[in-house]
Amino acid sequence: MLGKYIRILLRRKRESIYSSLLIYFILFALIPTLILNFVYYSLASKSINDAITKLGNEMIVKVCGELNYFFESVIRVGDVAADNQHIQTALRMDYGSDVALRYSKDLEMDAELYFASFLQPKIEGLSVLGANGGEYKSYDRTFLNQVHKDQDWYKTIEESKGYVWFPPHQGQFANVSDVEREAFVSCGRAIIDKATGEVNGVLLIDINEKVIKDIISAEVGESGYVLILDVDNNVIISTIDMKGKLIGIENIQHSEGKSFTIDLQVNNGEKTSTQSVIATYQEIPVTGWKVMGIIPVKQLNQWGNILLLLTGFLTIVIVGLAVYTAVRTSNRVTKPITNLRLAMGQVEKGDMEVNITTDSHYEEVNELAGSFNIMVAKVKELMNRIYEEQRKLRKAELKVLQSQINPHFLYNTLDSILWLNRSEKKQEVEILVESLTTFFRVGISRGKDIITIEEEVKHLESYLRIQHIRYGDRFQYSIKVQEEALGCLVPKLILQPLAENSIYHGVKLKKTDCRIDTRIEKQGDRIIMIMEDSGAGMTQEKVSLLNRALEGEKIPDFELYGVRNIKERLQILLKEDVSMIYESREGEGTRVTISIPETTSEIANA
Repeated sequence: MLGKYIRILLRRKRESIYSSLLIYFILFALIPTLILNFVYYSLASKSINDAITKLGNEMIVKVCGELNYFFESVIRVGDVAADNQHIQTALRMDYGSDVALRYSKDLEMDAELYFASFLQPKIEGLSVLGANGGEYKSYDRTFLNQVHKDQDWYKTIEESKGYVWFPPHQGQFANVSDVEREAFVSCGRAIIDKATGEVNGVLLIDINEKVIKDIISAEVGESGYVLILDVDNNVIISTIDMKGKLIGIENIQHSEGKSFTIDLQVNNGEKTSTQSVIATYQEIPVTGWKVMGIIPVKQLNQWGNILLLLTGFLTIVIVGLAVYTAVRTSNRVTKPITNLRLAMGQVEKGDMEVNITTDSHYEEVNELAGSFNIMVAKVKELMNRIYEEQRKLRKAELKVLQSQINPHFLYNTLDSILWLNRSEKKQEVEILVESLTTFFRVGISRGKDIITIEEEVKHLESYLRIQHIRYGDRFQYSIKVQEEALGCLVPKLILQPLAENSIYHGVKLKKTDCRIDTRIEKQGDRIIMIMEDSGAGMTQEKVSLLNRALEGEKIPDFELYGVRNIKERLQILLKEDVSMIYESREGEGTRVTISIPETTSEIANA
């Protein structure tokens, strides 16, 4: 029915390209978008539910493992105390009316229990209650004024064959609590006389409920929670304020470690509330209790609502973009020929920024417009390339001249000559004057851009000799050149700027003495130049940025210390593969390696 209506509408509007494009764009955008959004919503909802459920399962396994490990450590402490030879001996004694002996033994056994409690610092305390009337404890809380043997907990422990675990209870069974409202989890075992095999007392271990709550305090989801249930499925500890009977979980005994959905009724003593939840549980082997993670289904529904809103928003945005695109396309189709004629007139006047954008349904017009754009782009590219090469060459030549006559360097050198002359250090003055003369003579080199490596080395050596006198013993230097490389031609002023960087960004920033070592050798048809200093060095991040910048990457606010000029000049003059790589370690030094093709006489004379 909808398709028939669209066909009739298009038949009436056959001459309206605007309407046709608009309808088709909306249909082609809306239908796939609705399908994709439905699939996305279904898959995303399932993925979120699975992820939250998996997280809950992993959390419960982790919490259960931590609790079991903790309870096992408590049992180990209890075993150490119950099997203690001194405690065994004390429980066999008959004190009669000897108060002094009883008091002395009390102190000794208190100390034994005190040291045993160090094995698990989270234990609140240990108490030993002997059949002979002996009462010992690991902490300074007094015993309650009661006959312990008559208490139900004592009888339960005495009759058991292993450890008995008691859920949280207000106060302590045998001792006076610091705070009456404090809750404690207790466990106990009968103390068997190793000599006779008879029960001669019980061991009681108290654990503050807060310790266990701290272990299970990791929540499952934003509104999930963790419960500890006893063997009868009563909530005994929880991360929220809830205790009571959980109704509806009697038939989950075979679901341990798996997630299941259940309508849970929670009775907190005042009212019963029902909520649909996703639950998972693990049994604590030591106690037989269960650790249960609860995630309310409404929490998952909240994520589903968010996804629904998101997909609806995306649908509106995509349809809106489709309508906008259809309108723009329809408007462009009506004037391609006029735009092409006007553009040709602009190019004839020298305007190379012209670019025709047309989406005409006439194929010939589109091809003509595309070819015109390609032609203009090629002409513009060639003009820009010529302009850029000339600009780089002129800029490089200008920087070469600036480096040849560095007023700051010349001023410092002349100032050093004047100072040394006043100090009557004639030998140093002669060295400086000779080095400065060589420096400028090689630097100017009768206007040539290409010189021999021997001349380049003289230029570098004169610069280093001048700086060595100025800086004293702050650095030492060496220059090693392979004999076969001395006569090779290279662009001038390569090494001196690198040495200047080593001094100002390496030597000056390091408090200790440094070295600058230069090595030049010929490898096949390439010249390898390596300059290495033991200065301040750079971080690996800075080295990476420097090498990326040398490869042409635009990095804002990054200082290249003039090295880019060296590589650009080499690339312009040699027009071949030029490599310039930095290596550095912060606090250890920097190495730069330059690899260039051997310069031919044709390039030198160009």
